[in-house]
Amino acid sequence: FRAVAILNPSGWWFLILAALWLFYMAVAGLSLTTDVFERNLVKARRVLFVSMTLGLSSAFTLIANILTGRYTPEFLETMHLYGFSALRFNVVETSFPDFGVQSLWAVAAAAASFSPKFAKAIFAAAAVMTVAVVFAAKCFISDAVTGAYVGVIAYYAAAWIKSENRENTPLISL
Repeated sequence: FRAVAILNPSGWWFLILAALWLFYMAVAGLSLTTDVFERNLVKARRVLFVSMTLGLSSAFTLIANILTGRYTPEFLETMHLYGFSALRFNVVETSFPDFGVQSLWAVAAAAASFSPKFAKAIFAAAAVMTVAVVFAAKCFISDAVTGAYVGVIAYYAAAWIKSENRENTPLISL
């Protein structure tokens, strides 16, 4: 399970998405036809939406980790510390909700919204990674479930922010 848990690029999502956005913007800028430009611009906007979803979920997770301060399973094994230590600003020691799982589910929910054909496969991969993180003792099961919940709710919040179907104008136009 540790090998599967390592496959989650939780700390690298922002860098991966920034590189992907720059790639699509460069391809759009270098395109010779309007059709290629528009397709790559749509892809760049989708990457920005995934980044916005990830940013929202990461901000909430950071605040929740600082407020709750739940120790990771590593502290239970090594120092026999279990429980909560609120208002700790060292988020490396805390795991409620889990950063890796929330980032995985935020990216999975946003990416699945753009490719409904692969949505089941994306969610299945996210579920396998979540189970692997729990079995590899990176976080407790409640941390993983809460992280998945935060990631999915952040997708809905980002979709609401971007929505053009509300009575007022959209908050962000991507």
